[in-house]
Amino acid sequence: MHDDEVLELRFPPAPAFNSTARLFVGAAGRHFALSEETLADLRVAVSEVCTEAMEARPRPDLVSIVVRARPESLDVQVEGQVDTSGIPGADVPADPPPASAEAEMARALRAPLLLALFPEAVYDAATPRLVLSVPWDA
Repeated sequence: MHDDEVLELRFPPAPAFNSTARLFVGAAGRHFALSEETLADLRVAVSEVCTEAMEARPRPDLVSIVVRARPESLDVQVEGQVDTSGIPGADVPADPPPASAEAEMARALRAPLLLALFPEAVYDAATPRLVLSVPWDA
């Protein structure tokens, strides 16, 4: 077991970093021996929260992903934060352009998708923030 082992990634909320976030969560999940199905669900969930951070108004300065191993589960937290310390040159526009009808539809479906993947998760689109725990047998 990997008791209280922590992996963390922080990055600006920009499209270029969305794939990095998915890769990070996939690597962390493999490190902790999660199933491929659970890894796929985690990658989708993290990607959705990162997209929410990119579209948020006001836009957060950075996105933080923290993966923490606990004796009973792997805890994952994805959160938009207002703080650029530690990210030199983080230059992301304060607000995204107005959302298209497609983007608004995707945003409306985001919470139901996240809760369908992880029913026990806590999701706040306003922050944006996602907190979930994956049992070790997943």
